[in-house]
Amino acid sequence: MTPVSLAREVVSGVDIVRGSRVLEPSCGDGAFLDAIMTGCRHSAETKPSTELVAIEVDTALADRSRALVSRLAREGSAARAQVYEGDFFRCYLSGVLPGRKGSVSTGLRHTLLPGTFDLIVGNPPFGGTFEPHIEDTLDARLGRRLGMKVKKETYAFFLVACIDLLRPGGRLLFICSDSLLTIPTMRGLRHFLMHSGAVAITSLKAWGDGPVRRLGPLFEFPPEGALAGATAGVRRESGPRVEDLFRQEADTAAPPTASPGPAPASTWH
Repeated sequence: MTPVSLAREVVSGVDIVRGSRVLEPSCGDGAFLDAIMTGCRHSAETKPSTELVAIEVDTALADRSRALVSRLAREGSAARAQVYEGDFFRCYLSGVLPGRKGSVSTGLRHTLLPGTFDLIVGNPPFGGTFEPHIEDTLDARLGRRLGMKVKKETYAFFLVACIDLLRPGGRLLFICSDSLLTIPTMRGLRHFLMHSGAVAITSLKAWGDGPVRRLGPLFEFPPEGALAGATAGVRRESGPRVEDLFRQEADTAAPPTASPGPAPASTWH
């Protein structure tokens, strides 16, 4: 689980403007929901209509997140949040969010359509599994972009799918495995990211007890003109800049031969 303190640091420099639609696609027990709703609490007069959509596949965690957002709403958060229990990838493929007791929600606010979110934040699962019934469909939909193969891995497919869901100029903030930076099997994903917008990468301070280390990095995709590195208090690792490593990998990738994915729309930094 993501510590609430780290989630707050990640979103601390994000200006969630009035009317924004925000997605947390794997909300767990609600660390990022806490960060966003707490941040909006003191700006109710200027930001009254922030819509926060959260998805969680685990029933117990979804219930904990619902209890959290209910409490924060009572305490005066200006964000209007809804937690949906279901599989993010099923929602992505269908374009709709699950209703209660297995029903399907209807109406614009209950959709999960391309180009409809201003901000997407989270810590997507690493090394997870896909539902067998949709695995091949997901691979066909997300597994090839700009003429290169994207590895069938949960955090890789979360990244690609969520980029589809961003509006032009939208911003994505994800904590991901550092394997994305260098391993050969992630070259297709690196190529797609670097040719779809501007990327900022911050190596996060490890968290955990004792010798346990969980490294970011934090992948940041803000709109043009926004400030990068908005995670005040998060330590940068020493050594070569991960931005340079990432760009070097992308630059050495083969040029695209086809464009089966969406046209580059969001400007990242």
